Amino acid sequence: MKTMTEPTKKLASEAEGWKITAAECLTEYNTKQLEQAASFLRSIKQMKAKINDFCAPNIKRLHDAHKAAIADRDGLLRPVEEAEAIINDKILKYRAWEREEARKAQEAAAKAQRAAEEAARKAEAESLREAGAEEAAKMVEEAPPAPVVAVAAAAPVKTEGVFTRTSWKAEVTSKMELIKFVAQNPAFLHLLDVSSKECNALARSQKAEMQIPGLKVVKSESIVAKV
Repeated sequence: MKTMTEPTKKLASEAEGWKITAAECLTEYNTKQLEQAASFLRSIKQMKAKINDFCAPNIKRLHDAHKAAIADRDGLLRPVEEAEAIINDKILKYRAWEREEARKAQEAAAKAQRAAEEAARKAEAESLREAGAEEAAKMVEEAPPAPVVAVAAAAPVKTEGVFTRTSWKAEVTSKMELIKFVAQNPAFLHLLDVSSKECNALARSQKAEMQIPGLKVVKSESIVAKV
């Protein structure tokens, strides 16, 4: 447990006593006790201000020290993170080049395969024609080409401890179209994010008069004390 200074102990002891006093307030419903409770509530506001003022210098000192430590860390990390971003970009570009080269290789292999099959077809048709089998030669020439057998792409070069992660995200291009889709497909209702901030602002402005389907006004009360 953290050791408290004497001023802190004194203030903590004083603060604890306020709970006892609060429990003894307004035990009966009459005007006198209500006025006493209101007076005590104003005193609580003053006590809170006293505690905040007492703690403020230490909080500021620690906050400033924390900010300075964060700034030191960020300053040290900045060039390293910039180097990381440069290398990440270079590796991503290499992987894109690697995929393009693999695509070109597959395309060239498929083209070579089609050319070889066409040459074989012509040679077979010519051989048949030379043997006097004209109809058979025509059938060979008119037969649909055999499907190209896909050539397996070369596997990407592996790098120890480094790999490419593919991630996906959605971008809203038309909010109205999305709303129409969800209206027709309620299973996707979770795609519409209701703004509580905007709804609450509307409720504060219209109060009990607000009448919007799907929303209801919720009224709550709290006590405000001014010193």
